[in-house]
Amino acid sequence: MSLIARYFFLCMMATLMCHVALWAADTPPEPLQYTNHIYRPFIKTVTTHAANNSLSYPIVPLQGGVISIGFDDLRPNPVYYNYQLIYCNANWQAVENLSTFDYLNGFSQDQIADFSFSTGTQIPYIHYQLNIPNSNMQPKKSGNYLLVVYEDQWQQPVLTRRLMFYENIAQIETQWYSAMGMQSNTYQRLSCKVDFSDKDYNNPMEQIKLCVLQNGRWDNAQLNVPPTFWDFRSLRYDSPNILQFEAGNDFRFVDNRLTVPFRRNKKQVLPPSEDKDTSAANILQKNDALRNRSEQRFRVANSDYNGKFAIGNSRGLFRWSDADYTLVRFRLNAPQLPDSTKVYLHGALTDWEISPVFALAYNPDSKFFETLLYLKQGIHDYQYLAYIPNQLDVSPHQITEGNFVNTENDYLILVYYRTFTQAYDRLVGYRLLNTFR
Repeated sequence: MSLIARYFFLCMMATLMCHVALWAADTPPEPLQYTNHIYRPFIKTVTTHAANNSLSYPIVPLQGGVISIGFDDLRPNPVYYNYQLIYCNANWQAVENLSTFDYLNGFSQDQIADFSFSTGTQIPYIHYQLNIPNSNMQPKKSGNYLLVVYEDQWQQPVLTRRLMFYENIAQIETQWYSAMGMQSNTYQRLSCKVDFSDKDYNNPMEQIKLCVLQNGRWDNAQLNVPPTFWDFRSLRYDSPNILQFEAGNDFRFVDNRLTVPFRRNKKQVLPPSEDKDTSAANILQKNDALRNRSEQRFRVANSDYNGKFAIGNSRGLFRWSDADYTLVRFRLNAPQLPDSTKVYLHGALTDWEISPVFALAYNPDSKFFETLLYLKQGIHDYQYLAYIPNQLDVSPHQITEGNFVNTENDYLILVYYRTFTQAYDRLVGYRLLNTFR
């Protein structure tokens, strides 16, 4: 299809969507969230990473970098998914004074054309794949982009993902230490130096913003970190009261690559999240205990995935479409916790969200906190978080996992820059620090 024909086709589809939206006005879409979020239960296993590296983070150079996005739809028939990119500032708010022509080359929205049916799986699904940039859409400014994927017919978002494209302008130096005082054994602290001596910044104290993520998480990210010193050539961030993170513990993991999925009626259209008939299921069971006191694992040779997951099984060559979904029962033995404690799974498999979907319920018969989930075959990192009533000031991670200063973690250092004439934030520097390497 030529560029002109594609343009008129998209205009026609946009008009049709407006009529459909008016017809469906009594079912308004769920409000858009400017974070990593799944809006529909039939969407599973969303991945975002640099192309050709499934364990990387969704941040790449503006010139030459490619981010791959994938997800599964557990309904039996393919649908038309459209997507768009929303340009955001350093605080992940939409930049209102820019049109899509200001930050994108190509189309302002497009359709995901790359999809494949699952092969030889007991639970059928359709896998969708997208690369950004692509021939139809290319970001032309560095910074934060919110990817929104929605169903064509309803204009209903089904998932959102945070993507970042950076320029190599600011030079970043960083080190990590143990925290000071009482937290020296449980917290990790960073110091950073941002060098801009080869650029002419009028007021870097106001124009430059520093953000730091631990293991790619946004739930405990530190945004707009204030500098402690400016020497007219660089900004330094080395106060003992900033850039401190709970050190955590090595992640637990579940490996269901060899688990045989249960047989399921192929004609059934309910997604597994709504159909947990386990009468004929082969369930992988994970029995866990609290690790908050003395256990600290040093897995230097075979380190964990820092909360991420890797999809695949032992038999297939096309891991995205021949890995099946299996049932996993998570069980936490925590007799010292009150029965009313709220316990949640946490990690990339939950989008780092505290969600009822990933809550464990106390089983008075087994005296375990338990939940049953469908997971795609692979290796999934996870941890537990516990919230005790009337003790909400206690770290939920400390209760279940513990914090050990020598834990291996990734830290992503992001440097944003805004001129006085531009009301948006360029991502002008990126550095990845690992506490073991």
